[in-house]
Amino acid sequence: MSKDTFTAYVEAFLECSGQNQVYKYLRTFQVGKVGSTLARDVGSGDVLIGVFDEMENGLGKSALCVVSVAQINVKYKEALEVCRLGSVSKRGFIRDIRPQGDCPSSLASLWNGSSCSPSSNLDMSLEISQADPLVASAFYEVSSSEGLRSTAFVVADDETVAFGGKKDGKIDKVHVLTNASSQLIATLPMSDSFPIVSLKP
Repeated sequence: MSKDTFTAYVEAFLECSGQNQVYKYLRTFQVGKVGSTLARDVGSGDVLIGVFDEMENGLGKSALCVVSVAQINVKYKEALEVCRLGSVSKRGFIRDIRPQGDCPSSLASLWNGSSCSPSSNLDMSLEISQADPLVASAFYEVSSSEGLRSTAFVVADDETVAFGGKKDGKIDKVHVLTNASSQLIATLPMSDSFPIVSLKP
């Protein structure tokens, strides 16, 4: 397959599910290993803990959510397989960018060695196949007035402690109990006028 005649990319949608709320916009995240207590739910490998927003502009509710990197990799491999087979039967996240004109409609024929003539105009929005998004679990949620803006987490003994920097200038320190529950340890006032947009573990 010539890169001069065909370009494609795989797109994976990651969402977060909370209490009667779906957060579709990942703002920021940290990847690393968690304590053994939380690892019983999410595995002993790397996990992603991120800030997810209800609204793209960040004005709605927000949450801290966790998902294993292994799950993300599985979803990407699934996407690549759908792409290779040229399936159009599922909802999900494959998008094909290819020259317009006499090109095969199935990605499978391209993988089998077929090609098409390049064109100066590219179809940038041909949706080939879509599958359900990967859904992370919310373990901590805040109101729109508080608004999470950053996160970091550390491991203390066997436990995982997450920090959520908020737009009201405070940091919430949270004990992550499971992939879907937590306990607020403390709220730390840091600034009266500036949001906490960056945290380092």
